[in-house]
Amino acid sequence: MLVAAINRCLAPTSKLQMPAWLRSTPLLRWLGLSAAQFSAPRFWDNMELLGKKQIAAISEALAQRLIATCQLDVNSLVFDCTNFDTFIDTENRSRLPQRGHAKSKRTDLRIVGLALLVSVDFHVPLLWKVYPGNQHDSITFAQALQELTKRYQVLARHCRSITLIFDKGNNSATNQEILDASHFHFVGSLVPTHFADLLALPVEKFQELEDARLKPTRAWRVTRQVWGQERTLVITFSPELQRKQIRGIEQHLSKKRRALEELQAKLRRSQKPGAKGKGYSRESLTKRVRQICSGQHISKILRVSVIEKRRKLKLFYRTDASAFAQIKEHQLGKRILFTDQKSWSNEQIILAYRSQSQVESA
Repeated sequence: MLVAAINRCLAPTSKLQMPAWLRSTPLLRWLGLSAAQFSAPRFWDNMELLGKKQIAAISEALAQRLIATCQLDVNSLVFDCTNFDTFIDTENRSRLPQRGHAKSKRTDLRIVGLALLVSVDFHVPLLWKVYPGNQHDSITFAQALQELTKRYQVLARHCRSITLIFDKGNNSATNQEILDASHFHFVGSLVPTHFADLLALPVEKFQELEDARLKPTRAWRVTRQVWGQERTLVITFSPELQRKQIRGIEQHLSKKRRALEELQAKLRRSQKPGAKGKGYSRESLTKRVRQICSGQHISKILRVSVIEKRRKLKLFYRTDASAFAQIKEHQLGKRILFTDQKSWSNEQIILAYRSQSQVESA
């Protein structure tokens, strides 16, 4: 298993090619073994000896060695989920590769999910879990929390308290109950539109932040009930994030308008005398419009109407500039963070949450 791990880190090969790769390294000489002992059948024979308990014990021991050797700070740990494309055949009955929301945006491949808990310093993974590609992040987080609760006493040897950092995709009432029952503190984020009154606060009221790493972000702090518990909420506004989101929406709007224009042309052609094909019914046309106008904010900005006049369907659309302006003013550039760390400053809470960006590099 150690040789397979070294191979995967340095020069990944198939198990059939393992003997040839070993001959190009000093490993055989160091271990006093022959390449024939590393055939594919021998590898799978050894893999059969590793059950869930053995793998969990190896993972825990490895995490402890990493903490001790690298002198990792485990006061704050970041949790996040990602996924990877596979080329596993659709007919393969494996439980892990499934159709889901691929990070790569590809829809033709089955994916496998990977959950990671990493240290803020050096981005070292301390807990890892593979899961079916169609499983929601919040379910994976609940499973990881149960494992973390078991490991808490071991991790806590290295610090006074541990704060978990995660994003809104991991939220659920059940997960919050598990967190409350554990010894962990947390910093997470909430769905902004669930707090319309906070989004309506004018940015001019937000306070400037002292840490130079956070400028020109501004913040507003309140206390609210979240899932039945009083929490500290920090609403942030970032002009840079707002600009990026506006650009993204404008690009999407441009694509959606082109799609609607093409749909208008198809509709006109389908209703000409002698036109071939089934054509559109009001229901099928409305369904296609909904598909085109899917996506965050799009349906609120693009106003589309389907009318029937003289037994012919007509499609009209326009951009609601007022609605777009409202979204820009009240929603874009804003995030709502929440935590049970009441004594932490706004800067500490925001910097902790932003450390999530390190998970992908891990």
